[in-house]
Amino acid sequence: MAIKAKIDGRTIVFTTSLGDSYTFNVEPVSTENQDYAVMHGFKQRLVDNAAIGRDSASGRSATDEEKMAEIRALGNFYMSGAAEWTVRGTPGERGGLVLRSVAALQGLSVEEMSTRIDKLAEKRGESRKKLLAGLAARPDVKAKMDELRPVDKTAPLADSLLDELSGLDESGEEDELGDSSELGELDEEN
Repeated sequence: MAIKAKIDGRTIVFTTSLGDSYTFNVEPVSTENQDYAVMHGFKQRLVDNAAIGRDSASGRSATDEEKMAEIRALGNFYMSGAAEWTVRGTPGERGGLVLRSVAALQGLSVEEMSTRIDKLAEKRGESRKKLLAGLAARPDVKAKMDELRPVDKTAPLADSLLDELSGLDESGEEDELGDSSELGELDEEN
């Protein structure tokens, strides 16, 4: 059984599969805890972006360089002043990377593929996110995603210092970046 979490303005509503819910409101939280939560949230978001699954053909885990590239790309996206939480491709493109990749493989527009994904999700009683995650695991979709993924041209040359810093949490202890199989049971809708 999974607990769903939905962000609604300045609250987070947690709901169990049995309908029990709890609402967390950030307004009465101290400024210090709000500030820490912001940094913890960004740290977790960036680390999650580096949770790259194993290559389905070779079984090879992502390298530290590949993981760092994902962290760097998302971090640079946020530091650019972007208002969106999720990277939706390069400027002027519509749809997420998986959706754009599947659309390209099927020879359809992103809008048409998006409509098809929505219809299939409704028909199967599954979330759009789950369907896209399943599609992203296909080797042909992965290859197309690699082809369409924007290249991070702002990466600094001093990787060794960044690698060392990124491996430490606030207490000075190392944070391990595992593969996506180590992720928990919490479903996030926002």
